[in-house]
Amino acid sequence: MTLALLGWVLGIIAVLLVLILVVWWLRTRNAPAVRSFHQAVRQMEREQGVSDRYQTPWMLMVGDDAHSAPLCASWNLSSVGNPAWFGRWWADPEGAVLVVPQSLFLPDASVKAQGSGWASLLGLLLRVKGRRPLDAVIWNISAADLLDSDRAIALGIAARRRFVDLLQRTGLALPVYVVVNGMDEVPGFQDLVAALPQDARQQMLGWSSPYEPSSVWESRWSDIAVDEVTQALSEAVIQIGALSGQLTDDLSFLPERVHALRRNVQMLLEPVFQGNAHSEAMSFRGLYFTARQAGLAEHNSLSALGGPVTQIAFGEALWQRRINAERGLAQPVVRLLQLRRRWQQLTAGVALAFGVVWAICMVWVWSDFSEDADKLSRLVQNTQGSYVAINDETQRVESTRRNVRAFWQMLATAPRWHYASIVFPTSWFSSRDTDMDAALQRVADTHLRQPLYDLLAAQIKDVQAITDSERRNGVQGDDPGQWSSYLKARELVEKATRLEQMNALYAAALADPSKPLDEWMQLSNAQLGLNLNLATLPREGFYNHLLAEDESTPGAVDLTMYRKEVSDNFNALMDKWLGQYFRADGFIASAGYLRLHLQRLESSTDTSLEEIERINDLIDDLQAVVDMTNSIWSRGKGQDLVQGYQALLEAVRQSSLLGAPVAQRLEAQAAQLQYSFKDQWVSQDAASNSLLTQGANGHLSLQDRVSELRNAIVFLLKRDFVASALRVPDSSISDAALHVDDEGLDLALSYYDSYKRYSQEELTKIPAAYRAALLKTAELTTAKSMWLSMGDQAPDALQSEDQPFDMKAGQALAVNKAFQDLKRPQMAISLQNYLNRLALSDIAVATRQILEQPLFRDRADINQWDGEKNFGLQLLRASDPQDLKRGLDLQFSTISSITEQHAPAVEWLKTQQRNLLMGDVEGLLRFDALSENMAQYKAQNPSSGPAMITRLLTQDFNEMNTDTCLGILQSASAPVSNGELTQRWLALQQGALRRCQALQQGQATGAWNELAGYFNQYLSGRFPFADNLQASDADPARVQYFLSLIDSRLVQAQEGLKASSVRDRAAAGEFLERLRLARPWLGALLVRDKAGLVGADMEVRWRTDRDSERGADQVISWKLIAGNQAISYPGDTSNVLHWSVGQPVSLILRWARDGTQRPVNDPLQPDLRVGGLEAEWQYIGPWALLRLMGAHVSMQRQPNMDYTEFPLSLEVPVHAPAGEGNQTLMFVRLSLMSQGSKAPLSIQPLPTLAPRSPFGSAPRSVAAMEVKP
Repeated sequence: MTLALLGWVLGIIAVLLVLILVVWWLRTRNAPAVRSFHQAVRQMEREQGVSDRYQTPWMLMVGDDAHSAPLCASWNLSSVGNPAWFGRWWADPEGAVLVVPQSLFLPDASVKAQGSGWASLLGLLLRVKGRRPLDAVIWNISAADLLDSDRAIALGIAARRRFVDLLQRTGLALPVYVVVNGMDEVPGFQDLVAALPQDARQQMLGWSSPYEPSSVWESRWSDIAVDEVTQALSEAVIQIGALSGQLTDDLSFLPERVHALRRNVQMLLEPVFQGNAHSEAMSFRGLYFTARQAGLAEHNSLSALGGPVTQIAFGEALWQRRINAERGLAQPVVRLLQLRRRWQQLTAGVALAFGVVWAICMVWVWSDFSEDADKLSRLVQNTQGSYVAINDETQRVESTRRNVRAFWQMLATAPRWHYASIVFPTSWFSSRDTDMDAALQRVADTHLRQPLYDLLAAQIKDVQAITDSERRNGVQGDDPGQWSSYLKARELVEKATRLEQMNALYAAALADPSKPLDEWMQLSNAQLGLNLNLATLPREGFYNHLLAEDESTPGAVDLTMYRKEVSDNFNALMDKWLGQYFRADGFIASAGYLRLHLQRLESSTDTSLEEIERINDLIDDLQAVVDMTNSIWSRGKGQDLVQGYQALLEAVRQSSLLGAPVAQRLEAQAAQLQYSFKDQWVSQDAASNSLLTQGANGHLSLQDRVSELRNAIVFLLKRDFVASALRVPDSSISDAALHVDDEGLDLALSYYDSYKRYSQEELTKIPAAYRAALLKTAELTTAKSMWLSMGDQAPDALQSEDQPFDMKAGQALAVNKAFQDLKRPQMAISLQNYLNRLALSDIAVATRQILEQPLFRDRADINQWDGEKNFGLQLLRASDPQDLKRGLDLQFSTISSITEQHAPAVEWLKTQQRNLLMGDVEGLLRFDALSENMAQYKAQNPSSGPAMITRLLTQDFNEMNTDTCLGILQSASAPVSNGELTQRWLALQQGALRRCQALQQGQATGAWNELAGYFNQYLSGRFPFADNLQASDADPARVQYFLSLIDSRLVQAQEGLKASSVRDRAAAGEFLERLRLARPWLGALLVRDKAGLVGADMEVRWRTDRDSERGADQVISWKLIAGNQAISYPGDTSNVLHWSVGQPVSLILRWARDGTQRPVNDPLQPDLRVGGLEAEWQYIGPWALLRLMGAHVSMQRQPNMDYTEFPLSLEVPVHAPAGEGNQTLMFVRLSLMSQGSKAPLSIQPLPTLAPRSPFGSAPRSVAAMEVKP
């Protein structure tokens, strides 16, 4: 236990240290600076689609950061995110460059916060890409730093410390590319850039190392680099001078200025690439020069920073051809890597020695523990293997005894239970000892505690199982002490007492925290008869502690949970015994139910005949029980009812399951039963409700009222109406089984008379308390027998409501009144409803017979009428009007005989109208009205229904045709009644009226289809039946033919449209109205008059609306030409010009020669032509005049909307001086007149498209109408 506790303490301390380290590591890892770096790396890889970061080289750009962004942009690298403390990533799919700020790489001495920034950045690179954090370094150097010797020396020394730090942290000798930026500050360099062609500016200017990456730095490399650059510049200057013929002074001395930088370059590079004592340094891979291109920036291209790209000369090819091309040049530094591994090897040696010593100790301890473990394992297995499962309750005690003895023997012989040791540190944290404790607890549960608890539970079930399970309640012998209920009650008390004692020992064992084994031993010895001893256990304290800690053992049985059930079982057994002892339960089945029935009988509730029979049977049963009780019951009131009864009560008082209240109740129950029987069943006086009386000798007998009731019931059951009712159960009574006839009515009345005699003769013999109930039962039985008498005499063939209504109303009313006297209004109503249904069925049969007459069945379809006369003959298939009238008279005679035959049903239903449904009343009234019509017809009344329908069929239908049908049918007079003949007259008249309207509508539909179909096919969309002046012309011949269609079909279409109610009616009406208004002036143009003339006269009014004119004074001549005729203004006195369809029309205006304005062509007026001083509008085609009017009409200037005068506006663009307008506007007014007429024609607007047909069908095509213009 001590080692385990120490192990837990040390383990908790170690865990706390680990948690502190983890929290510190997470805080440093999740610091904002670290998170921003990781986010930038992930964003860069996501944008470039990099899945493996080791496949893409990473470069570090340090130094001058003013030229870093433009240089990366010139390499077509994309920036990632925003600048951060570590700089900014630039990348493309082939590589990535981390541009480090100058303040981070070479911070100022005054900025202490940046001191650890460089180390943090290198640490992050190692963490993100540990195997190869970088592939190369790009060192940007400003030309200004290189030109100054002091600054170059200071920069080289400061950079050396950073590169040495980078070498030691990464363990890699990285290739370094030195790029001198800002060479445009050197005089002459910008001239060089401007003079070179574009492809030359894109080349590299510098020196690339031809040596192996592992070569040691030599000072002459910087001189070689500067010399080669100087040589290249000299050659370029010479070529520029040869090509251009002149050189500037700065450009001429540029090679010398660059060559003068040799010393500064060497002082800059020597400290950085000079190796340490181990020749470890970065690898110098080249020196390159770049410059900004002044005035050559293409501002239409933007960089990743959002501004215009700065063109870098000699830098674009550096990325692809040099830096990114030389992959894999980073060389590992072996010495640095070995220094990292040295401490690891030392740690491994110490750990090995310690492990050997520890292993020897583990083997020795393991051997000792293994032996004990094997022994303990066999012991536990044997104990568990010897466990006896309890499958038979009869063997529970013996099986429990064997399990407890096996557990006790295991405790006495176990070698050890715990195996924790210092040589096995993990054993301190292992759950092995806890598992062994748990295993021991499980064995204790399965072999000791649970079996003993189950034994208590079984004892509880034994106590609970002692109940009254016998169905027999009778006396089982002469000795009450041997009755089974008493024996079971005594057994229950004995077992409950022993259960309480064992449960107390079990509770003490669970409650003892120091030595629970003592109580378990006592309980086992007491329950199982064992002889267990604590002296045989070697580890008594351990076992006591272990058993006291267990909390999974079921607690002691709470006997109070079973107190009610056990008490109820005991009380039930004793109640049964006492009930048998005092015979109290012998009267329940007979006297109890009899009293209940008698109470119901006294309350005058509805009592059925079957219940009366049941009361008679219960009286007989009670008499038999009284006889048995008189023979066997004679016990007195002694306290000790049987031997040992008082001892049993004392045991009950001492028991916690039963207790003193149960004993007290038992004593009170015995005393109460002794006196309750007499109070309950034996009457004390004459007014008592008891059923029995007790004589002077102590014998019991029935009361007098019970005996008298028995006699009254026997006499009632002998009556004839009772015998009839008993033959049929109540469930078979139904009004559907009725078949009322004279014989059934007589039998029902005889049952009623028998009931009245019974009530008069036997009334005084019935006890007063039961008189009302018996009479009520007699009434119900009589009503039932009367109802059955009207249903069971009818043969099966007549069980239908189709039978004729022929019974006597007097007998039916008498039976109905008898039902009401018997207080059975429902049966009276059912009989009344049956008679009503029978009468309604009779009338329905008559109505079907009438409707089967030919008059009510059309032999021809009204919708097939073609509009010709003699439609009445066609409808009834008659040869002439006389044949039609003879057929109608014969049918009316048949209908009259049917109505007379079914008159009784009508008379009955007239008295029952308030009990009929509205539909039945309506049918009755129609049939009654039909009967009255037939009576009027026999009296030769001309206003009767038959006379009216004869007039409709023989006169109106035969005389009407399509043209006259609407007037004849609307003026026909209808019968004033509501019978079937009236309904038939209305059906014929309305059907013929609908057919008449359909025929007339068909004429209108045909007229519409001809007009609309022809118009849409030949005229719609063609000028002048189009809104577009550029539309093609309509054929005048087709227009002339369309005018003939208007003359012949327009009136029919308009008349039919008046009867239409569809929503297209308005559009169709407008179309037809426009055709009507266009017919006069189109006819004047196309149709010759009586004199053979064709065409129209134009009346022209020149220069109207002068108040709105502009520049019209410059026009000196106006001329209108139609065909070979012309009128002009000013000059001609006549202003009328004749025009015929097909003649071209021209309107010519001429400007004054000495005027200030000249007309010009207008592209917006295609029909306007200008030549010199004249402007001419010329229109050709059959509708030239209408085109002129449509092109120049000014609708806002029309004096009215009768379309008799058309104001035309003439607008011509002109050349005019600056002070005058360049548009000429003038007006004329034009009217058309028929030849020889002085009244102008109303030129109404023409329709452009025929709308959808308002008659439900689209306009037919010309082919369908077979129209040929």
